[in-house]
Amino acid sequence: MIKIWFGCLKQTWFMIMKNKILYLLPLYCSLLFSLGKVEEYIENMLNSDNYYNNEDIKKLNNEFINSPNLNILNALSEVDGELAFEYFSDYIKNNPKGEYAELATIHIADYYYSKGLYLKASEWYRKIPNSFPESIYLENSISYYLNSLVIAGKTDSARIHANDIYDKFPNIQSINKDFLKAPKNNFKKLYSIEFSSYDKLNSALNFKTVLLKENFSARVEKIDNRYYVLIGKYKKKENAEIALKRLFSRLGYTNCKIIELN
Repeated sequence: MIKIWFGCLKQTWFMIMKNKILYLLPLYCSLLFSLGKVEEYIENMLNSDNYYNNEDIKKLNNEFINSPNLNILNALSEVDGELAFEYFSDYIKNNPKGEYAELATIHIADYYYSKGLYLKASEWYRKIPNSFPESIYLENSISYYLNSLVIAGKTDSARIHANDIYDKFPNIQSINKDFLKAPKNNFKKLYSIEFSSYDKLNSALNFKTVLLKENFSARVEKIDNRYYVLIGKYKKKENAEIALKRLFSRLGYTNCKIIELN
């Protein structure tokens, strides 16, 4: 009796699994086919002058609705920049590590730059060297990243990040050499006032802003993983001493000191 019951149970289980397989198999086959087909169209659009009209794209969307890369296909074929941006953004949201994440990232960055949203653009351009160091967009992304910061009034940040990037990518050609630190032996003897140093860049930039409002020529430099707020570059130590006294009389700071820059 037990054997008969077990045999019926086993037969029922096999029938259920068979029905599931028969039901899911077309879906799996459709997904596998759509992956190859949609990607083929994408690669054709990226690497050739092939153009697909709206009917072609609509047909692909209906036929391969399960493809995760449809947003990329739709973005590349879209003439409306706003809609293309939405497609790229949706792709990143749903596939942050997808096959076309690098492509979507650079297009999103370009969109923000074209709209004059330079800080937002800098955030996205920075993702290329950080997440895709072998990217074909590396040179351009670094150039536009630093340029975005400068246009947004973040020149100190641009200079600091330019040096960090150059340390990581010494063969990069797109960095403006004005952003890079000159070799120490190229400096003539100069003096500056060391106002303070901080662990975080934002803290240093906040104090730099305070000093600029008081007409001090403040800047931020990164030295040994700390951010220093420095004031002026003086050829004579006497001039630095005068500025130090002025700093005390205007703001009351007493912990500042004069340093040599070389």
